[in-house]
Amino acid sequence: TSKQMLKDVDLPRGGVKGSRYSAFSLHEKIPVNKRKPFLEIGSGYGQVMKNFQNAGFQSLFGIENSKHRAELVRSVFGFNVFQGDFGSNDVEIQLKKHGPFGLIFSHHVLEHVYDPDKVIASMSRLQEIGDYAIFALPNVSGEHINYVSLYLHHLHGFTKESLEVLFNRYGYEILIDGSPDALNLIIVAQKVKNPKVFFSLK
Repeated sequence: TSKQMLKDVDLPRGGVKGSRYSAFSLHEKIPVNKRKPFLEIGSGYGQVMKNFQNAGFQSLFGIENSKHRAELVRSVFGFNVFQGDFGSNDVEIQLKKHGPFGLIFSHHVLEHVYDPDKVIASMSRLQEIGDYAIFALPNVSGEHINYVSLYLHHLHGFTKESLEVLFNRYGYEILIDGSPDALNLIIVAQKVKNPKVFFSLK
């Protein structure tokens, strides 16, 4: 409900959903330009977008696969949320009209998409050198089989190293490892000309 959406703006700081707060708070550790447009991939019910607005980000956009959720976020919070698949040509064309995006945020989305390469490649085209991305997703090394098979099927699994390989491929360098435990991956990456390796590949 609208009432519940407004209540849930206060992100939990512990437990399973506490990773949203952990990921959100990482923006405080980077010199991101809050005047540049912000984009959330998988904006859900808009609570995290509202947190970024409260933190001073001035121009916020979202992309959400669910028409229902996209419409609710537009009506309750007034954010510009596009409905569709991030990485598709149609969505990228729409988003390019509002970018480049100084910060792109995504919480537990990448493991559900059919083609992660397509997602990160599209993200790269929507950002400039120096822009940032904050991604949170499960660490497959510590993920329980029940989460993989029963909760919104995870189509892909990542370790820190495999996630970095994907980001490096499209010009991103890992700057911060904010992963709170063995179950969660939370990273900050920056688009650079020559990405370096952050995690040691053994």
